Amino acid sequence: MLINVLRRGPHLCERVRQLFKPPMDVTALRVPDEWASLLSNAAAKAQAARPSPPKWLLAGPKNVGKSTLARLLVNRLLARLWT
Repeated sequence: MLINVLRRGPHLCERVRQLFKPPMDVTALRVPDEWASLLSNAAAKAQAARPSPPKWLLAGPKNVGKSTLARLLVNRLLARLWT
């Protein structure tokens, strides 16, 4: 499919390049130390509790990072359990 895109012309090729190029205002995510230890402990508990996975509840006020922590936790679990 990419070969077909390249044959269509340089303007389309530039559009494809823009899709894969990160925006300039992207900053790296800094994970707090408390979160890093929590993620490590949670991943270890999940691996030990197989085959029935543990359940977590994330609660807190707005804009404290609940969704970010949940994404990090899911990614950590998937990386650890699938390797």
